[in-house]
This record gives sequence, C-alpha cells and structure tokens, in this order.
Amino acid sequence: SNGYGVKVQGGDSSSGNVAFRVTDYNDTPVLDVKADGRSLSQFTAKAWFNMNGTGTPAYRQSHNMSSITDNGTGYYDCSFTNNMTSVDFTVSGTADMNSENTTSIRPFPHAASSIRFQTITDSTITDCERVYVTIFGE
Repeated sequence: SNGYGVKVQGGDSSSGNVAFRVTDYNDTPVLDVKADGRSLSQFTAKAWFNMNGTGTPAYRQSHNMSSITDNGTGYYDCSFTNNMTSVDFTVSGTADMNSENTTSIRPFPHAASSIRFQTITDSTITDCERVYVTIFGE
C-alpha cells in the first residue's frame, strides 16, 4: 500500500526461459535468473569480452558476443549474440599492446546488434594484443 516491496516468483510458461524473477511493487522485473544460470538486471553487464586484436582477431573469453569483423588496422566490429533493445547503451574498455604504451579504445556510434571501435596506442591506430570491453544497457 505504501509503494514499496518486492515479489519473488519461480519460472512458468509465461516467463520464457526465466527460472527465477524478482520484481518491484509495479511488477517491473528487477532481477531475472535464466534457466541456464545467467542473471540479468539493470546493473549487470549485458555483454563483455577479452579479445586478441592482432593477426586474426579472436575472443579469449566473452559473454553475449558472436563474431568479430576486422575492418583494418585497429578497427573492429563485434556482434552480439542477443541484440540490445536500443542503441542507448554504454561501451567501456581498454587495450594493451605492451606495458610501456598508453592504449585506449574509441567506440563509434553503434547498432543494437553490434559495436564498432578502434584501438589507439600513443595517438596511433594500431592492432593490440589484448582488448577488454564491457557493455551496459538494455
């Protein structure tokens, strides 16, 4: 009655592959635990990866990432396994060529299905041995 509280429910046929859900008093999902054990909330990363950006780019480890397109030196498109609901998400990351250089990533405007970015070392676009990126949003 005062607008506070949570509801906890188990999965059912109407909740897709959600095994466990916590909602607020308006029945808005706050936390979903999927049948495969993944949990989703506004505060969990929707996608992330650790990739090798030299030679043929490849993910070392990743979550919700399906493929990498090499667009030239230090320039990549990375596709999501499950698309974001809009393009209004954040991309944060860093890259490392060696311990002596300052390296960063520069994201470009992105699509709901992928991100596009460059890796830059000491103001020069370059392939990097280690690229780490995290994506938050819906």
